[in-house]
Amino acid sequence: HRLLRAVEAGQMPVSIAVMISQAQDNEIQSVLQQAYEERLLRGQKLLAAKKLIEQRRRRGKGYKTGPRRTDGAPLSSNALLRAYRQDVDRKRVLIRKSNSTKARLIFILEALRKLLVEPEFLTILEDERLDTLPKNLALRLHGQA
Repeated sequence: HRLLRAVEAGQMPVSIAVMISQAQDNEIQSVLQQAYEERLLRGQKLLAAKKLIEQRRRRGKGYKTGPRRTDGAPLSSNALLRAYRQDVDRKRVLIRKSNSTKARLIFILEALRKLLVEPEFLTILEDERLDTLPKNLALRLHGQA
C-alpha cells in the first residue's frame, strides 16, 4: 500500500515500485523505498543494493563457510547505503588487483619472448631439459592466443 501511494503521489515511477515490491520482506521494501525517496540510491544502484541486501539476508555479511545467518540487524536506508558502498569498494579493489596481475603477466610474457630468441638462453634450457613449454603459454608467446 505504501508503494501504491507513492506511485499515485508521483514520488516514484511504477517500475521502481514493482522492483521494490519484489523484495523478500516488508522491512527490505521499506528501506528501499526510503532510500529512493531520500535520493540516496536511484536506478541501477537501487537494484544492486536490493540484490546485495537480499544476499546478505540469506548468507550473512561475508564469504564464510559454516552456518548461515538467518536473523539480521534492523535495516535503515543509511545501513543499506553503507552496505552498497562497501560492496562497490570491495569490487573496485578486486578490479585494481586484477589489473595489476594482468600487467605483471604481460611483463613476464614479454620477457619470455625476448629470452626465447637468445641462442645462449635456449642452450641453457636444453642442457637443463627445460626446453618445453605448456601449450597455452607457447601459443601466447607465438601470438596465437
